[in-house]
Amino acid sequence: MKKYRLFTIITVCLITLSAAVVAAWLLSERSASAHSRTGQRMYSLQEVQADYRQFRKIIEDRHPLLFVDEDRITQLLDEKYDLLHDGMREVEFYRILSTVASQLRCGHTNVMVSEEYESFLKTRVMFIPLHMQVINQGLFVRNPGESESFTSPLPPGTEVLSINGRESSAVLEELYSQLSSDGMNRTRKAAMIAHQFPLLYHTNIDTAERFTIRCKLPGSTAAEIRRFEGVPFDRIMDGNSRLVSNNLFMNGEEIRRDYGGMINDTYAVLETGSFILNQRGFNSFLADFFREIESRQVRNLVLDLRGNWGGPPWPAAELLTYLIHEPVRYFDGTAPFYMFKYKGHQQPAEYTFNGSLYILIDGACFSTTAHLLSLLEYHTDAVLLGEESGGSYICSDGHRKAVLRNTGLRFFYSTRAFATAVSGFTAGRGFTPDTEVVPTVEDIRMGSDPVMKAVQCMIE
Repeated sequence: MKKYRLFTIITVCLITLSAAVVAAWLLSERSASAHSRTGQRMYSLQEVQADYRQFRKIIEDRHPLLFVDEDRITQLLDEKYDLLHDGMREVEFYRILSTVASQLRCGHTNVMVSEEYESFLKTRVMFIPLHMQVINQGLFVRNPGESESFTSPLPPGTEVLSINGRESSAVLEELYSQLSSDGMNRTRKAAMIAHQFPLLYHTNIDTAERFTIRCKLPGSTAAEIRRFEGVPFDRIMDGNSRLVSNNLFMNGEEIRRDYGGMINDTYAVLETGSFILNQRGFNSFLADFFREIESRQVRNLVLDLRGNWGGPPWPAAELLTYLIHEPVRYFDGTAPFYMFKYKGHQQPAEYTFNGSLYILIDGACFSTTAHLLSLLEYHTDAVLLGEESGGSYICSDGHRKAVLRNTGLRFFYSTRAFATAVSGFTAGRGFTPDTEVVPTVEDIRMGSDPVMKAVQCMIE
């Protein structure tokens, strides 16, 4: 009897275990199938038309249209509506909306893929295994930095002439037509391409997962053909990153502590790669940094803002107080009431810098970063080096998010203008550096930093 009971118990346990294994397998298969459907699902004409009308109504009712003509946008919206058809996939619809968003000429207005498709990108898609940089309107392979998971199949400095039969000039033209920036600025779009070319190629150009590349290797004049298989997301990007409102993949934890400094007897370097920072940590860092500069009587400061896409105004306002010698208004009187703290005068900090200020800039310097640049350009004798910034003294922001009801595409859009309390600058164009320093192919190949070298030569 006891043996029979033991046999029964064992049998039941085995059946239960088998059922659990089968259930887990089915769940996994269903998940994989769902991800597959994410990339292949087709929407009816009625579904995409309804989402387009939702998208259009937001633009017409809520967007400030700061840098564009309203009649031209109305015409464009009519033209793109006629391109909708039955059986559209998400990325196809996404590309049409991105083209419209780009023509709004507002860097804070972006269309993003659905949350489901973002997960699909991070788990199922195979991407082109090349990080690129735009140089003289050409595409060149760049080194993405130290990474244990990624080794470029082509050496840095390789010129890519075509991808899967599409000329690089056509790839760039298509990307520029879909990426967002303020006014007529193009350096911000180039910075976005450098930040995540493999992802942009998939979402904005072609969803292929095998790639035929026509290229010229460094030092060669002859074109060669190379073929590569795609690689997964975590080989080309930080696996912990996610899409944020500017349509870039970023790691939220890393950008909150993306600042640092160096001080020697000749000059100091302050790097701020983000203004989405831990407030207490950044404020403490600035106080210690500028206290030491004063203690050591350092007369030259290099403020490196390259790669800083912006953030809330408080970190820039805090940094500003160490670089001014009299009270300065941050925003002008048109800023909304909830920015009252920044519509008033910002008081100089206890340890203000009194020497020569050099600021390194590039196309990523947008939004709050560009606002800070406008105030430093207006109130100090700072010398700017690098490339045209991605933003200026005025932008439209106060962004809101809408999810399109059928496709799930996410639409981040501006609602009002924000301008700093300055005058004499051009809206819709970035700040032109006093000394323009644009990386060359040789700089990419050697991994050198020509902008930092240029400012070191100025100082020394």
